Amino acid sequence: MVTQIPPASSVRCALVLLALALPGLAQGINIDFNNAYGVPASTFGAGAGQTGVWNLVPPTVGTTPLVDLNGASTSITISGTGTMTAYSYNNTGTSGDDQALMDDISWPQSTCTWTISGLAAGNYRMYTYAWAPDSATFVTQVSVTGSIDPVQNVGGAWPNGYTLGITHALHHVTVTTGGTIQMIIGPASGSVASLNGIQIVPDTGSSPGIDMCQPGTGSVIACPCANPPSGSPRGCDNSSTTGGAQLTSTGAASLAGDTVVFVTNGEKPTATSIVLQGNSTLANGAVFGQGVRCVSGLLKRLYVKAASGGSITAPQGGDPSVSAQSAALGDPISAGTSRWYGVYYRDPIVLGACPATSTFNITQTQQINWVP
Repeated sequence: MVTQIPPASSVRCALVLLALALPGLAQGINIDFNNAYGVPASTFGAGAGQTGVWNLVPPTVGTTPLVDLNGASTSITISGTGTMTAYSYNNTGTSGDDQALMDDISWPQSTCTWTISGLAAGNYRMYTYAWAPDSATFVTQVSVTGSIDPVQNVGGAWPNGYTLGITHALHHVTVTTGGTIQMIIGPASGSVASLNGIQIVPDTGSSPGIDMCQPGTGSVIACPCANPPSGSPRGCDNSSTTGGAQLTSTGAASLAGDTVVFVTNGEKPTATSIVLQGNSTLANGAVFGQGVRCVSGLLKRLYVKAASGGSITAPQGGDPSVSAQSAALGDPISAGTSRWYGVYYRDPIVLGACPATSTFNITQTQQINWVP
């Protein structure tokens, strides 16, 4: 194994995205740093599922013009300043497009800055691939100034796919006219940082909920009953071995016309289920039965439902809207504030070495930002 040994000056890599407003919609961009193992094919979507042309960007200083997902020229550029170097390592678990993206990196030797300019104003999801191909012990810390998402740690053994907290971080970013967005990448707990690539994905807002609190990834604690989820985003696995229950949401999180609806899948087939709301979050999560709960603060049980085929939908029928139900329970939601949601459900068969009283489990957490 080749070990990255950072010099004393190696600290953090600041990635600044300068967003200059241009007419049009938010734009998707795929970026691969370093060419030691080639560039992924345009049919490769990586963790974001965003297929399209991948821009090859040298891992050192300079300015590179970027093309869009169709390969067409744009006014978007990426510029790197500071001291950084190319590094690559042939991880035996990766091959093909995975190897092209993940096994060659930009490795900062001191504080460095990358600037992407010319993006259209809009909402984006930013996937930062920050996985070290040569050691599962290297952990990179990623934060984005102004993002509603917290600081995230990335690192671990290759999971044979793309998993939040192991291969990449995910931050939601709003680009405004003349605005700037700063991403900070650095070693966590004295480790070594890596930067494999970036995907900038237009956030269409089809789901008001932002997934978070993936057990066992980043800074979130592992599942307590030796029952990790089968993928992301999901809660801890249950006794029906569904891989864990997943919470999704649709509709508009607008107080003037609240149409938010929660749907789950992967629960126990007929489990009694409760939609839980909190006004704050636990960054590291807490043991909650056989699962991990990040919903915190003022907790409200919004709806109680019986699962059918391991799924519930709420609200439905004559149920009050989410915001109306919250107000009725003593937690009126104001525009510009956030709430956090999870669905916990009955699971009488306790897994692993968990206490016999741990007869329940929970989905991953979703954050919803409420607008007027």
